[in-house]
Amino acid sequence: MNKIVFIGVDYKKGKGGVASVLFQYSKIFPEAIFIKSTSSVNKISNLIQFLICISKLSFLLIRNSNLIIHIHGSSYHSFFRKYIIYKICKRFSCKIVYHIHGGEFNVFYAKSSKRVKRYIEDFINNADQVICLSKEWEIFFLENFNPKRIDVVPNIVPYPNLKVNKLNNLFKFLFLGHISENKGIWLLLDVIIENKKKLLGKCKFLIGGNGEVNRLQELILKNDLNSLIEYIGWVSDDIKINYLNSVNAYILPSYNEGLPISILEAMSYGLPILSTNVGGIPEVVKENANGYLINPGDKKALSDKILYIIEKQKEFEFLGKNSMKMVEPYLPKNVKNILNNLYNNI
Repeated sequence: MNKIVFIGVDYKKGKGGVASVLFQYSKIFPEAIFIKSTSSVNKISNLIQFLICISKLSFLLIRNSNLIIHIHGSSYHSFFRKYIIYKICKRFSCKIVYHIHGGEFNVFYAKSSKRVKRYIEDFINNADQVICLSKEWEIFFLENFNPKRIDVVPNIVPYPNLKVNKLNNLFKFLFLGHISENKGIWLLLDVIIENKKKLLGKCKFLIGGNGEVNRLQELILKNDLNSLIEYIGWVSDDIKINYLNSVNAYILPSYNEGLPISILEAMSYGLPILSTNVGGIPEVVKENANGYLINPGDKKALSDKILYIIEKQKEFEFLGKNSMKMVEPYLPKNVKNILNNLYNNI
């Protein structure tokens, strides 16, 4: 097989779904070359790292033939960085895979100028292979572009490290993600505030992530929610494993998504899911099978589901057993087989 070169965020220090994917790829493709395009520290560091990325990539392209350049990107600034990389690669005899992770790529495309839309169309239509995260995203790309080849490749989730650790007096919901409007965190806070009396003594919400942390903590303090909400910071590695083993359910009321790694990880730990019917989520979360879905921004539906769940805890927890079965296609062995077939085909 041709030598594989992965280009994306710094998976050793980066945070978020794409970093998680690349970290797992480093395990299943140990012989591949990884070039980080950003440092995730600040704008100046990112610019320096991007220039280093171009330098390393150019050296590889000059010295090697028959490379497969697997570019991981999303929307906005990420797109422009990856487009420059794509244009450099087009000058050499290599194959280009464009792996699109962005949960707002449709919004990014719709709001772009005509000139930027031409860049987006050039990238997607002329890459040797486009990868998207769900059937819904595949339909979007086929309706708006003319890719040479497009395939759905599931986001990869590591094998779970299961522990018997659920000794809770309270039903615990876990939220992991960027503390921002897009992830639905403020909608969730509104629901908790409005139902404070009904929820007290029955459940607790563990919220992990970075972003608008100060706003979150101010709202918790202002509304006296310490007994209902615990901000646990950015969690990873063993700490995240402990939380996934100890909570009862996973909640993510997002407005836009690709296919969240956090949901797949929660499913691998046998957690039922409460989320929204956006992006690829409905392909992994099935109503009354392994969780519940609501429309994004539907405060009443979110409130009703949370209240229903804490009253029907045993019934909801039972759905988690199905999560473990449904996440199997996303485990490392299966994703590696899909990618190997894809690389061979191009």
